[in-house]
Amino acid sequence: MSVPTAPSDDSVSLTQIWGALNTDLQARVIQLLAHLAFNLLTAQTASSINKEAFDAITSDQSQNPS
Repeated sequence: MSVPTAPSDDSVSLTQIWGALNTDLQARVIQLLAHLAFNLLTAQTASSINKEAFDAITSDQSQNPS
């Protein structure tokens, strides 16, 4: 595992890196970031739906004891 180092004066900015990429690589980076954002949103939505369903079942069971 590598240890993070403090930025030095000769560090390269992200705009310099982005500008050095050809358009195909820029498009690929955008596609990967969009994919990551979609997966994060999907996971959060699924988690929220599961929590709401669990809360509804628990609430229903406490109101109607068998």
